Formats: sequence, C-alpha cells, structure tokens
Amino acid sequence: MKPRNLKVFITDDSEIILEKIPQMLQKIGGIQIVGIARDSANTLKTVKELQPDVIVLDVILPDKSGIDTLKIIKEEKLVPIVIMFTNYPLREYSRRCFELGADFFYDKSKEFGELIGTLQELRKSFV
Repeated sequence: MKPRNLKVFITDDSEIILEKIPQMLQKIGGIQIVGIARDSANTLKTVKELQPDVIVLDVILPDKSGIDTLKIIKEEKLVPIVIMFTNYPLREYSRRCFELGADFFYDKSKEFGELIGTLQELRKSFV
C-alpha cells in the first residue's frame, strides 16, 4: 500500500514564508500543501473544507491572533496537529500556545530547519 501524502495548510501574513515553506517541502516529497491563508478568517473557513493533517500557524495575523485561531482550531477539532511558527518566540506566547494544545512552537528566525524536520517526521506516521 502506497503511503498517503501528509496534508499541510499554512497560515502566515508573510509572502516570503508562504513561498519558502512550499519550496523546501517540494524537495522532500510525500507532503502536499493543500492550502494557504494570510489571516484567521480564511484559515478557519478553509481548513473546515480541506481537513489538513497539519497546520503551520503564525502567532501574529492581521485580523485575529494566531493564538486565538489555535484555540478555535483545537476546540472545534479542525486540524489534529498545530505547529506555531513565529517571529515572536516569547515565553508567554509559547506557554499559552502549549496550554491551548499546540503540538510544536518554532522561531522563524532560528528554527526553520526544525519546522521542515518535524514535517518530515510527521509524514512518516501518515501512511
């Protein structure tokens, strides 16, 4: 039986991030970017339809914080795995995200490789 692709959704207001993550994941294989959004409203609407396995979610978004978005995602069980990815790796943000059910919390400026490595590892468990 052929393993299925890990379905990933990305929410970030940075055009650079929305380009860089898919470029890096394309080299790996086995991971499908099923959608992207630049704000919370579009994220919540779209993940209900697409049902991704993982969401990479920025903490700071233009309409509602990623932390508030995380809370809704977890309460409504919209996405099983949430990876917070931020330029604001403050301890209070990290603590709150984990309290709300985030699975991972990475600093964009220092932990891009860790994000990609985590997605590679998660892919192995989706067969």
